[in-house]
Amino acid sequence: MKRADNRRRVTERNRRAPHSARMETLVESYLRAVGIGGCQDRNVFRERLRKKHGPIAERVAAAISAREEGEDVDVYVLKNHTLALTIDVTSQYCGQMYTEFLRWFLRGRFAQPKTLLDVGCDNGILTCFYASLYPEAEVVGVDKCEQGIACALELAGRLNLRNVRFAVRDLQSLEGVFPDQSFDLIVSTTVFQEVLRVPEHLPERGGWSIDAMEIELEDPDSVQVVADLVRLLHSEAGVWVSMERWLDASSLAWWIRLINEAGLGVIADQSTLLKFRSWDGEQETLPILVATRHRHPSVGSGERMLAYRMYCSLAENQERTVGSKGPSRNLRRRNMAT
Repeated sequence: MKRADNRRRVTERNRRAPHSARMETLVESYLRAVGIGGCQDRNVFRERLRKKHGPIAERVAAAISAREEGEDVDVYVLKNHTLALTIDVTSQYCGQMYTEFLRWFLRGRFAQPKTLLDVGCDNGILTCFYASLYPEAEVVGVDKCEQGIACALELAGRLNLRNVRFAVRDLQSLEGVFPDQSFDLIVSTTVFQEVLRVPEHLPERGGWSIDAMEIELEDPDSVQVVADLVRLLHSEAGVWVSMERWLDASSLAWWIRLINEAGLGVIADQSTLLKFRSWDGEQETLPILVATRHRHPSVGSGERMLAYRMYCSLAENQERTVGSKGPSRNLRRRNMAT
C-alpha cells in the first residue's frame, strides 16, 4: 500500500511538472519582453539610473529614500515620468515580487474571465500580462496617477494588445464609475495599504480572529471603498484576488473583516502567503486572499482564524528574532515603488 501511494505521488508530480515549467516560461518570457530583469546593488542601480535617465533619476532616488524613512511621499508621479524609467524602477524594486505573484496567479487556474479589472494598475505591467494571458477577455486597468496610466497605454501599444484599456480613476471614488459593467475577475496588488487607514491600535493575538475586528469597523470610508469595488464584481461566480502589504496577523484579520462586511467570503484554501526576495535580499511575505460572494453570508471556521494560520509561523520567527510577543507593526518596512 505504501509503495502504491508513493507511486501515485510521483506520478502526480510528474504530471504537474510540464505545466509548472510552462508557467515559469510564460512569466519569464513576458517580463523579459517588457524589460523586467533582476535587481542590482543599490548604488550601482542608482548610478545606472542617473546615467540613463538624467536629472529625474536623482529626484526618484530622493523620493524613494524618503519613502523608506516613512515619509508620505508620492513616488508614482516621478517614477512614471517615462515608460523606460518606470520599467527600470519596477525591475529593481518589484521584479521578484511580480515574478512570484504571476507564477502563483497561473497556478491558481482561475476560470477564463470575460471581463477583468486591475485596480491600482500603476504602469500597467501586470494588467498587460492579464490581457496577454486572456486574449478573449476585456481587461481594464484603473489608477489615479495620470503618469502611470500614460505609461500603461504606451506599454499596451508596444505589446500590440487590443483587448486592454486604461482609465484614470481614484479608488476612493469608484461609485458610479462603471454603471453598466461588472467584472468576472478583479485583481488588486499592493494598493489598498496606500488608500485605507488601518486602525492604530488593533488587538494583537486576540485580533487574529476576524470576530475581534468588529469594533474596528467604525471607519465608514474604508468600508465604503471596499463596498464600492465589490459592487463591480459579477454575480456569484466573480472572484477578487487581493495581495496587500498587511505584514501582521491583526492587520490581515481587519482586512478580511472589511471584505466580509462588503459581502464576500474568503476562500481559505486558495489564499496563501507569497514569499520572495526583495531588492535588498531580505525575504518579504505578503498575504494573497481569494474572495467570492459564493460563501457569503456564512463564514467558515477556516476563514475566521485564517490570519492566525497564515501568520503563526511568521510570528514565531519574529519572536525568536526580536523577542516580541507577536508580529509588531514597528517591524514593517515600507516598499519604495509600490
